[in-house]
Amino acid sequence: MFIGPDGCADQNGITAVTSIVYRSISHLQQIAAILTVILTVPAIYLLHYKCPFQSATRLLLVIAVFFANTLAGVTFVMETGAVFRSYMFSEKPCEITIKTTDCFYHSLFAIFSCSGLIVIPYALSVDRVISTLFPKFYDRFGMGVCAILCFITIFYSAFTTYYLADPNAPSEIYLRCTDVASYRMAPLATFINYNAMVLISCVFITIFVIMINRRRENRIRFDIKIRYRQREALLTSQVVCWITLVLVFGFSLYIGSRVVFRTLKLDSSTLWVYLLGRALYTFPYAAAATPGTILYAFQYVKSQRSNIIKDLTTARETTGSRMKELNVMWTTFYNNKYTHF
Repeated sequence: MFIGPDGCADQNGITAVTSIVYRSISHLQQIAAILTVILTVPAIYLLHYKCPFQSATRLLLVIAVFFANTLAGVTFVMETGAVFRSYMFSEKPCEITIKTTDCFYHSLFAIFSCSGLIVIPYALSVDRVISTLFPKFYDRFGMGVCAILCFITIFYSAFTTYYLADPNAPSEIYLRCTDVASYRMAPLATFINYNAMVLISCVFITIFVIMINRRRENRIRFDIKIRYRQREALLTSQVVCWITLVLVFGFSLYIGSRVVFRTLKLDSSTLWVYLLGRALYTFPYAAAATPGTILYAFQYVKSQRSNIIKDLTTARETTGSRMKELNVMWTTFYNNKYTHF
C-alpha cells in the first residue's frame, strides 16, 4: 500500500509517514516499550522475593513478563527505525520505504512474543483450575504441571512463528516493518481470530474458578486455616483474571478493528484508514500492561491480606462470643427448669 510501481512511496505514503499522527503513535509505542522494561524490574523482584503465590504460578508469570519484554524490545527497534526514516527521508520517497526481507527477523520475534502473550493467560487459567479442583495433586505435582504448560506455551509460539514467517517468501516493499506482507495476511487473520476466542475462554475459565473458590469459602466458614487458604486462592485467581482481561482488551481492540474494517470493506490503502489502523495497534500497550498489572496485583494482595486476617479474626471472635451467649442461655434455662427438683 502507498507504494508506486517503481518501488517508491507515493504522495499518500509520504503524507502518512510524515504526519503528526504517525509520528505520535510511533513515539507512544516507543514509550510503551520503555515503560515495559522499567516496570519489569520491580515486577521480577517481587515475583522472586515476595511472591505470595505457588512456585508454578510464579514461573508462569515470569514467562509472561519475558514475552512482554521480547515484544517491547522488537517494538522499540521497529518504531525507532520508522521514526528515523520519517524524519530523515521525508523528501526521499525511495529511501523512506523498507523491504520485508530487512524486517524478517523483526517479524519473527514479534510473532513469537505475541503468540506467547496470547497463550500465557490460557496456561495460567489451566494452572488455576488444577490448583482449585485438585489441590492435593497440585501440591505434589504443581511444578510438573507448570513445566508442561511452559513447554506447550513455548512450543506453540515457536510453531506459530514457523507457520507465519516464511524466509523464502518473495521480497515486498512497505512503509514500515509492522505492515503485514501479502502472503501472511490470510493466515494471520485466521490466527488472530482463533486466539481471540482462546483469550475469551480464559475469562470464563477464570470466572468459573473464582466462583468455585467463593462457594468453598462459604462452606468452610468456621475453619479458619482452610478458609484463609481459599481466600488466598481467590486472590490468585483474581490476579490471573486481571492479566487475562488486560491482554484480551489489548488484543481485542486491534482484532475488532480489523473485523470492522473487513465488514465495512474499508480500503486500508486509504490514508485515514491506514492511520486509524496504526492507532489501534495495541499490542505494545498490552505488553506494557503485563508487568504493570502484576505490580498492581501485588499491591492489591498486600492490602487485601490484612483485610482477610481482620475478617477472619472478627469471624472467629464473633463465633466465640455467640457460643458463649448460647452457653449462658442454656445454663440459665437448665437452672430455671431443674433447680426446683
